[in-house]
Amino acid sequence: MNQLKLTIAVFREVGIIQERMDAILKSRLPADLPPAQFKLLNHLIFTTNTNETASELAHNSHVSLSAMSQVIRQLSNKGFVNLHTRSQDARKKTIVITEQGRDAHKKASAQIDIDIKNFSKKFTMTDMEQLYKLSNQFRLCFEDHT
Repeated sequence: MNQLKLTIAVFREVGIIQERMDAILKSRLPADLPPAQFKLLNHLIFTTNTNETASELAHNSHVSLSAMSQVIRQLSNKGFVNLHTRSQDARKKTIVITEQGRDAHKKASAQIDIDIKNFSKKFTMTDMEQLYKLSNQFRLCFEDHT
């Protein structure tokens, strides 16, 4: 397999993993934190993007601005995110996760437990370190190009 075919195969595997994780999310998240809201909290906690506006979040998440605005509004109503006015443009607001949002994400994450302890035993520490390093590099590369 050449490098291009291998790269395509890696993306295919990542896509399948994402589909499986979406199914797990839908079946195990608490009713008051649907997948779209959980994913936005996840984004706000784990990406290097900071001080993003609703339009930037929509663009980076590949959803419409109206869909993202609805998710932000729902999370804001729950106290999970705050909107801060940008000093250079008062019309634009950045979305910032609150401590309450972090707690809700942590509790929801515990509910989607897929017996991670036994799952992790299927791979060596070296394998997991390398997978993390490479997947993190992939993600950072995409964050630079969105």
